[in-house]
Amino acid sequence: MIVSKPWMNSVLVVAAFTGQSAKASIPVTPLLKSDVSINGAGFTLGGGFDVFFTRTLALDLGVLLTSGRFSEVSVGSLSSNIDSLDSRAARVTLGLSWFPVIPRN
Repeated sequence: MIVSKPWMNSVLVVAAFTGQSAKASIPVTPLLKSDVSINGAGFTLGGGFDVFFTRTLALDLGVLLTSGRFSEVSVGSLSSNIDSLDSRAARVTLGLSWFPVIPRN
């Protein structure tokens, strides 16, 4: 089957909060460990394109960029808000997309 347009651009904007969390168990003394976690929110923007093999099957390539800020730190049972700790992440995605076609009568 010949595909008339072999690739298609896409843009993805995520307007919802992106929850961010990091946790670790840090040794305070040789016998005592404390759980530490930091939490915050971020925003994600991305884009990519699909390379179609057939009308219904495509290779999906994309990039997602996230920027955020951690605003709360917890050590054990104590929690406190912090000024800011910036966070950035980049993700490259690769996958297959299937677009089912419903036959028309």
